[in-house]
Amino acid sequence: MDLPFNQLLNIASIREHIMVPVGLIFGITLLGVIFKNVIHQRLKKLAKRSNSEVDDIIISTIEPQIVFWFFLFGLTVGLKDLPITDQYVMYISKVLNILLIGSITLAVSKLVIGLFELWSKQQGGGFPSTTIFINIVRITIYTIGFLIILDTIDVSIAPMLTA
Repeated sequence: MDLPFNQLLNIASIREHIMVPVGLIFGITLLGVIFKNVIHQRLKKLAKRSNSEVDDIIISTIEPQIVFWFFLFGLTVGLKDLPITDQYVMYISKVLNILLIGSITLAVSKLVIGLFELWSKQQGGGFPSTTIFINIVRITIYTIGFLIILDTIDVSIAPMLTA
């Protein structure tokens, strides 16, 4: 589906080959906004009514990522319809994977830290330096996410893990 540059300048060609992917990206992102404002808000209300604080932590961890994840999904779907070479599709897909892994890493970090803070609060005042543990957990999760990103871009992480 590669188009020569002079054909890309044709307005009809732009509308035909670019507007569909842009519409998909916009539409799927809009679905993400609707999901966040309707379904996620209902889940948040249900979580507030429960006795457990764990579901509140999970809901609040996912909330800032919802629209971004839908946007990335829209880009992935829209990318398939763009008139670009497979080589560029591969590069763009890797960037999208890196963004997704980074976003998931942030969400997992917030989730684990939230659960750790909840656990330490339930234990009472026995942990005076939870900040140190939180920072160690955060660094560990970010390091694992970074290693997964390096593996995604085909950088061998085995030597780093054995060193």
